[in-house]
Amino acid sequence: MWEMGLGRARGQNAVPLAQARARAGELHRAVRVGADPLADRETAEAEAHSAAQRAVVNVRTFRQAAQDLMASKGSKWRNAKHSKQWPNTLQTYVYPHSGDPPVSAIETAHVLAALSPIWMTKPETASRVRGRIKIILDAEVVRKTRHGENPAR
Repeated sequence: MWEMGLGRARGQNAVPLAQARARAGELHRAVRVGADPLADRETAEAEAHSAAQRAVVNVRTFRQAAQDLMASKGSKWRNAKHSKQWPNTLQTYVYPHSGDPPVSAIETAHVLAALSPIWMTKPETASRVRGRIKIILDAEVVRKTRHGENPAR
């Protein structure tokens, strides 16, 4: 036999006895027709958690993701030149096309928009910028703010 709480009996947010009895009656009727109130509650909580995560995912921009990644690298750069190149190349080539959209919405078109103007004239820079975009988006997959294929692969 499973037990399910209906709320606090005392204190802040207390559930009045009449309301608890009415809710218990509803749940008993639901169980009699084959429902599982505990599973239903767990499903509702999981959906609410997923919705909250989706809301965070939808507001985290590519620029924020890049800045967080660069901050996490901190003193781990190979040299001082790299620590300047990352933010400079992202600012120059990527942010105008992909800085403000949610990181979860970055697509191949965003990557191409950043790389196309420089691919023929500055192939080494374009290759490095593509690699930086890929690293940032891979990090966001780990953070679970992005799902699916990385468009910079």
